[in-house]
Amino acid sequence: MLNMSDRSPRPDGEADLQEEERRHRKVAARQALLLPVADVLVGWSDWLRVRDQYKQKHPSSSASAFNDWALKEGAVPLPAYPSADA
Repeated sequence: MLNMSDRSPRPDGEADLQEEERRHRKVAARQALLLPVADVLVGWSDWLRVRDQYKQKHPSSSASAFNDWALKEGAVPLPAYPSADA
């Protein structure tokens, strides 16, 4: 048995393991923060793509007309939207 207290130095292997675990937790936390950002950027680019299609089909329409058209279905994934023929 090692008979170590909290104030006793840790063996080098244990300190290395704890440092590696700490780094792993930091990386995982950063990735968890970045994933929603990526989803937002993909969603935004899809929104712009659908908006551009709508503008091409309806050049005289206003931004509010597009928003009304796009949002009337509620929460629908943008790839599921029909082409801007509406």
